[in-house]
Amino acid sequence: MGVRWFIWIRLYNMLSIFVPAFNEEQYLLNTINTIVKASDANNIELEIIIVNDGSTDKTLDIIKELEEKYIFIHSISNEINQGLGRSLIKVI
Repeated sequence: MGVRWFIWIRLYNMLSIFVPAFNEEQYLLNTINTIVKASDANNIELEIIIVNDGSTDKTLDIIKELEEKYIFIHSISNEINQGLGRSLIKVI
């Protein structure tokens, strides 16, 4: 199915992207790299917030690697799956 993501453009011209992730080890890295390449190509300042929603695979490990690689990536982690709605509320 792949990772779903949501975009907010704030008043100060920064693109904020919310990426909910539940057992997305197969898709997450490619999704984030695609977002980063697109923002670089268009000279857009970027913030990515990934919510690990109780994943039981290696999603959290991938998120931690991404946070170390990119200063504009932040994460929130739910110990148990709480669903898309609650994850979105945590970001807002």
